[in-house]
Amino acid sequence: MSSDRLRETDCLILDVRMPGMSGLELHRRLVSSHPCMPVIFITAHGDEELRSRVLRSGAVDYLLKPFSDDALLNAVQTALRKVPHGRDVSSCRRRG
Repeated sequence: MSSDRLRETDCLILDVRMPGMSGLELHRRLVSSHPCMPVIFITAHGDEELRSRVLRSGAVDYLLKPFSDDALLNAVQTALRKVPHGRDVSSCRRRG
């Protein structure tokens, strides 16, 4: 979240289970500070309830490992279409 590269990032691919902080927790924090950052979740653990929850929270996709190259490419292309034109996602802040 404090990475110098966040300003250069147009999409994140997060594993549901990561060491230290889960992908779900990282996504929750990103949504509050960078609501326009498209996120794709990947996981080896098929859980339909979790899939539904992350998609409702704004994730672009939820891919179950092993996934095809085409599935990942399609998810990334969808995510990149969500990036605001003419500005990086790090400048997109929730208003209100």
